[in-house]
Amino acid sequence: MGEETPDPEHLYRCLSERARLALLRNPQGFVPPEFIGQVMSVCGEESVCYAAPDDALPHFAIFQGPVSDYLYARRRDLDAWWEALDPQARRDLARGHLARESALLDSDYAALRTTGSDLR
Repeated sequence: MGEETPDPEHLYRCLSERARLALLRNPQGFVPPEFIGQVMSVCGEESVCYAAPDDALPHFAIFQGPVSDYLYARRRDLDAWWEALDPQARRDLARGHLARESALLDSDYAALRTTGSDLR
């Protein structure tokens, strides 16, 4: 029997908040160095593309694989949702008066957009 593919949302939830926000900021880009080990541990070594000597933690890596693909697709959907919001709804969301969904990824996305820390 083959291995079951882990649920990308579950793996995302297993990451620290700072790692989640960093990956959601750029789901198919560079993984900040401080999170490479965590991402490899939680999402698997195949979740990053890097070049490093054997048994050495890479200094830079690109996020890839099922979790990256999942976050990329969700980010695209969330960007479309955000752009469709009127300015007042965005302000209400920033003040915590409007909740889209209780899903962790959605809350992380709202935090990125309402705090201005979304560097995309």
